[in-house]
Amino acid sequence: MNDELQLQFFHDITRKKLFASKEITRSFIAGIAELENIEKNIVDIIPIPTQHFDSKYKKSENDCIWKITLNNDDVVYLYLMLEFQSSIDKKMSYRILRYVLDLTDKIVAENNLKKGNYPNIIPIVLYNGDISWNAATNIRDLYQKNNPFPNTYSEYGICFD
Repeated sequence: MNDELQLQFFHDITRKKLFASKEITRSFIAGIAELENIEKNIVDIIPIPTQHFDSKYKKSENDCIWKITLNNDDVVYLYLMLEFQSSIDKKMSYRILRYVLDLTDKIVAENNLKKGNYPNIIPIVLYNGDISWNAATNIRDLYQKNNPFPNTYSEYGICFD
């Protein structure tokens, strides 16, 4: 294994160990959340297995997934999906979309959820590369800009907002 791959492996293992801690994950959520006092509303944080099979039965693995139970007025389930990157992947927004869809499929199937009751999944990419991130952060940016039917597409196509 060359030095760069060893360093990437070390970073991945270190971050996975760091975010294996419920306390660190709880603090991280409080730091990124827009809701005041969200930490007080966290009832439980449960790590979710990161290996799964996509719709084509290909084995896939996320870096870190947490199921977070919040108790405001109603019980709310939230999934925090963390991806650790030490190099730039130009198709990262596409990968994240796939990961979110695969995780949603898994959760829906395991819990027999009905449409309109799908859990919220917050995907976050934590990047620590040497150069500034310059890949698309929104899946929309990977598609052609010269859409000949912008009104039709926005009404009937995939909504990215």
